[in-house]
Amino acid sequence: RNLGIHGGLQHRYSGWNLEGGARYALIKSTRTNMLLTAIGDVHLNLDPIAPGFRPMMALGKRFEGKGTTVVDVQAQSGLDLMFYPEMFSPRLLGGMNVSISPSETVKVFMETTYISKGAPADDAKAFTFNQIAFGIRFQGKGNVLVGTGASVPYASNYWKYHYGSVLADVNYYM
Repeated sequence: RNLGIHGGLQHRYSGWNLEGGARYALIKSTRTNMLLTAIGDVHLNLDPIAPGFRPMMALGKRFEGKGTTVVDVQAQSGLDLMFYPEMFSPRLLGGMNVSISPSETVKVFMETTYISKGAPADDAKAFTFNQIAFGIRFQGKGNVLVGTGASVPYASNYWKYHYGSVLADVNYYM
């Protein structure tokens, strides 16, 4: 598929957000196993009301191993442009992930994300919140993917009280 869309409701540090967006594969090569994707997400912070736009680019490559083993490597980066009523708040964000699939059913992953924002005029430190996540996913019957994992911050000067999380998800692909 060249185009994917998504939507949902997410609770962020700033509160509840309505989120949606699209991904479009600019380059999708089965010959080189490479993918270049343009990402355009929008979100609306609900309290206070603040719209945001998140343009990003992502580059991925698949490496094939022995048997059915594959290794996927992907990196992405972009901006998160938040328009609060009293200020404009741009942020730089992105990440990288590696997933290893020893079979068609099991996938082990590790990923890192970074978020940073320049220092406001009245603060000497810039905002950073970088974390690493790892876990395992299982491909179920049909279009269902189930996973579990954990995340831990490795560099932060803002959300110091966040020591990590345990997560689980179920994805259904239409």
